[in-house]
Amino acid sequence: GGIVAVDTLIHHIEYFRHYAVICMVKPTDSTIVYGTKKYHLIKFNIKKKVYKSILPTDSIDINDLG
Repeated sequence: GGIVAVDTLIHHIEYFRHYAVICMVKPTDSTIVYGTKKYHLIKFNIKKKVYKSILPTDSIDINDLG
């Protein structure tokens, strides 16, 4: 449903949920792009921990990114 960051050295889990994730790709080391159901195609910056909407998907279903 979301993005999870795990720091195994200090046993810390950080959970990022902007909207439920349907499918996900990691095109670069600092970016995750994911699709949602009836919401948006979203880009998540791993280093800055911020979301940015790329494209509204309220009228289409995204099943896979590849």
